Amino acid sequence: MRTRGGNRFTRRPRVPRRWGMRSTTAAVSLAALAVIGLAGWLLSRQGAVGDASELAAYARAAHVPPTRLLVNGARTHRIVVLGDAAGSGAAKRIAADAVRAVALGSSLDAVLLQVPSNLQPYIDAYLDTRPEAASILLAHPGLLPGGAGDDYLRIYREVWRLNQQLGADRMIRIVAGAPAETPAARARAPRAAAIALAQLQDTMAATLEDAVFSRDPKARVLIFADGYSALRGAQGLITVGGGEPVPVRWLAAQLAARYPGEVFSVLQDGPPGVGRGALAGAYTGTRAYQVFHDAAGDLPSPWGVPVGRHFDFLRQPVRENASPGTSLDLRPADYRLSDVADGYIYLGPH
Repeated sequence: MRTRGGNRFTRRPRVPRRWGMRSTTAAVSLAALAVIGLAGWLLSRQGAVGDASELAAYARAAHVPPTRLLVNGARTHRIVVLGDAAGSGAAKRIAADAVRAVALGSSLDAVLLQVPSNLQPYIDAYLDTRPEAASILLAHPGLLPGGAGDDYLRIYREVWRLNQQLGADRMIRIVAGAPAETPAARARAPRAAAIALAQLQDTMAATLEDAVFSRDPKARVLIFADGYSALRGAQGLITVGGGEPVPVRWLAAQLAARYPGEVFSVLQDGPPGVGRGALAGAYTGTRAYQVFHDAAGDLPSPWGVPVGRHFDFLRQPVRENASPGTSLDLRPADYRLSDVADGYIYLGPH
């Protein structure tokens, strides 16, 4: 302590400046966070690769011909929903093969197709022809959707042949389940198309009730429709231009809620991008396709497997597809493939 001129001053001790220490501490902390982040990224990459390897190994051990997968499902479930894959002729051929396999390997009363209901008379007329007159179907393009007309035609022809073989007591019906075809349906605005997609699911469910189950409550049915229609245990939300979302209750989900334990749903999977950009959303496959393409591509395709825990590592496993300005969200957001499908068919590259 010192005094000067009657004023008393106290010399304060010097405090070391800490800016350098703080900078060093911050740098060390950032470096530690970076190391932790890198380690987490590497672990997640390692885990993802491991899961993909497990899934590929499962496919190698458990794969069966698609028809066997479908027949096995039909033996324990009276409603089989087989999803189509846009642009794939193989998907239609599998549907045709499934008709015969299920009819002979289990039992089959009706086939529900996603074709306009106003064309039902032409289907009935074709099934009644002796000899077969497929020209009736060819005269109405709405009966052969999806750009693979010859392959889709095989579904009808397989039913016709089976009916000749099985006799009157086991005749199989083909039911046109989609809303009636109208000229305006080809040029809908995006929101109208989204509403139409929701109505399609409801109409097909109602048609199945009215045309099949009202006559025979225990009928055994094979349904062939767009892949999204085969989703069991999920719903869709379609948003157009930021407007109010349009909810969609997929056909298989409606049937599973109405007939618990009686629905067997199967997704078919082809290369990504086929059918992309559809107005309201068209199924374009799952994220399992690339895993199988990369790690099990040498397996002769097509083949099928039951869906189980081996698929669980895939996040948002069904690809969501819509046109520009339109979004499709599948809910719940954390669903697993086993929540929405019982079987999976790998179509292979095409």
